Amino acid sequence: MEEDGVTPMSISRKDMAITLDGKNVFKFDDYIIGMKKGETKSFEKKFEDDYFDPTLIGKSRKVQISISLIKEKKLPDLNDDLAQDVDEKFKTLDDLKNNIKDRLNKTLESRLKDKKLSALLEKIMETTPVIIPESMINAEVEGRLRRIARYYNTTAEIMMQLTGEEQMKEMRDASQRALHSRLIIETLIEEQKIETTDDELSNEIEKIASEHNADINEVKKQYESEEAKEYLKEDIKEKKIIDMLFAENTLKQGKKENYLAFMSDNG
Repeated sequence: MEEDGVTPMSISRKDMAITLDGKNVFKFDDYIIGMKKGETKSFEKKFEDDYFDPTLIGKSRKVQISISLIKEKKLPDLNDDLAQDVDEKFKTLDDLKNNIKDRLNKTLESRLKDKKLSALLEKIMETTPVIIPESMINAEVEGRLRRIARYYNTTAEIMMQLTGEEQMKEMRDASQRALHSRLIIETLIEEQKIETTDDELSNEIEKIASEHNADINEVKKQYESEEAKEYLKEDIKEKKIIDMLFAENTLKQGKKENYLAFMSDNG
């Protein structure tokens, strides 16, 4: 479909599974419901403000879908047998439920920490302006475009053609803020002379193994090289400076929010 006199290059995906539950990220349910196996349908899709890919928000694209296979999802009964099928470490359904609850709480804690850090760094950025070289900003934007392009099995160049001026500006602003935040963290680590000890490195490896339910020796092998060790050391330094920032600053409590809404908020 032509838009502003330019015919964008098409993006195609083959053998893509879409679950018609009203929750799939593509929001194609209304167009697909009622289609039969072997049927092809073309339609114009306008991407609304809540679409997961910001580069397409507000745009319209011609979409063609062909149905090659239809499956009905049959959910198993919620009982102890289901729990044991998920993992032999679960003996009862309650064991599985408690494990899921624990993982959800840990994910929530991580998300809360990210939001708090983002708010704190925004305040610091307001009082510590920096001039970031254009080359760094361009590299960050290109990296983001490439990540989106990999998702759509295309190239960054094509994604740039399909991204509107307003979306590119938003991506550039987000890239600049991310670089600014990174510079603040790196500067604080240097100023505070934050280091990582061998014991801290060993403890972090044990923590990684525990969180991923992995064999400790296998995890140690992943961090045998000096490059991998250095990466982990830098990650530990960043965690230490973040903990220091939280300890020295007070954040106001925010409003109550629904779990799913909070976790899906990209702000």
